[in-house]
Amino acid sequence: MNTKTIFPQTQNFTYLNTATCGLLSINVLLQKQKDNEDFYNQGSVFLNDEDKIITLTKKNIARIFNVDQDKVAISANFSLAFNAVLDAINESATFLYLNEDYPSIRLPIKNRGFDCKSISITSQIENDIYEYIAKYKPNFFAVSKVQYLSGLHLETSFFQKLKRDFPNLKILVDGTQYLGVEAYDFKNSGIDLMISSGYKWLNAGLGNCIVMLSEALLDELNPKQIGANSLIDKTKEASKPMGFLEPGHYDLIAIKSLATALELHYNQIGIENIQNHLQNISRQAFETFKNQQLIDEVVSKRSQHSTIFNLSINQKRFQDFEKANISLSKRGNGLRVSFHYHNDLEDLDQLLKIVNN
Repeated sequence: MNTKTIFPQTQNFTYLNTATCGLLSINVLLQKQKDNEDFYNQGSVFLNDEDKIITLTKKNIARIFNVDQDKVAISANFSLAFNAVLDAINESATFLYLNEDYPSIRLPIKNRGFDCKSISITSQIENDIYEYIAKYKPNFFAVSKVQYLSGLHLETSFFQKLKRDFPNLKILVDGTQYLGVEAYDFKNSGIDLMISSGYKWLNAGLGNCIVMLSEALLDELNPKQIGANSLIDKTKEASKPMGFLEPGHYDLIAIKSLATALELHYNQIGIENIQNHLQNISRQAFETFKNQQLIDEVVSKRSQHSTIFNLSINQKRFQDFEKANISLSKRGNGLRVSFHYHNDLEDLDQLLKIVNN
C-alpha cells in the first residue's frame, strides 16, 4: 500500500506511534488550513452551513458503522462523552471493568461510587469475563476493545456472545484504539455504547469523537447534562435524544476534519484494504516479537492480536530509537509500538535493527 502521497511526513521518519496520536493526512491538513482561513475571513458566516455539515457527517457515520443516525452524537473526546453517559445511569447500577484498562474507563466509574468490581487481564481474559458475568450478573461491563498498554484485542464475536447469553447486560466500549483498523457493524456487534476519539486510528485530528448508542441503553438513561445545543428548538426546552452528549457548541473545524478523514479512510482507500494490510503487518510483527521473547506471555499465548505491541525493552533505550528517527512511546514497563496503514514491513525491519543492536 503506497501511502507516501497521503502521509508525506513518513518519508522523514518511522512513525510507530498511532496508539498515542495518529498522523494527519495531507487531506485533513488541507481541509483544516482552508477552514481556518475561511473562519478567519468570514467570522460567523463560516457557521452558516453548520447544521447541514453536522447532519451529513452523522449520516456518513451511520452508513459506515451501521447505526441509526438518530443514535449518533459527535463529541470532543471520549472522556466527555463517557462521563455524560455515566451521569445518566442509575446510581444503584453495578459495573465490571478490567484493572489494567485505560484510566478514562476505570476512574469515572470508581469516582461516582458505583458498585464496581474489577478483574485482571490474563491470556484467557474472555473466559474470565464470561465466568464473572455469569456468576455475579453486573448491569454494565465497561472495557476498551483494544487495550492501550498491551494491545490485547477483544474480538467483536466475544461481545456478540456476551449479548446473546446475557441480553440484559449493557456493554460500554472505548473504541479509540480500535475504530479505523477493521470494518465495524454497530447494530450487530452486541455493544450498547461505542465511543471513539478520532485522533488516533481514524487520523482525524484533535477535538472530534464518534458516539453510538443502542436503543436499549438509551431507554435506560436519565440524562443530566443539557445545554442550548441539546434542544430540538432553542425557543423550547425539549431535548434531542442524544442532546445530552452535545450540550454546547460544535467545533466545526474539528468535525469537518473528521468528515474528511472518514471519506479518505472508508471511501477512497477502503476499510477492507486497510484491514488486510494491518492484519498482515500484525501477524508478522507478532511472530517476530514472540520468537524474540519481546512480548508478555499474556499476549504471546493468544491466537490473535491488534497492531499495538508493548515490547519488553528497558525504557532507558528510548533515546536509541529517537536517534534513529523512530517514534514510539514509553508505556508500562516497556516501549510501545503501533502499526497503521501508512506503515509497512520495512518499518518493522527498521525497528528490529535498533532492537537487536
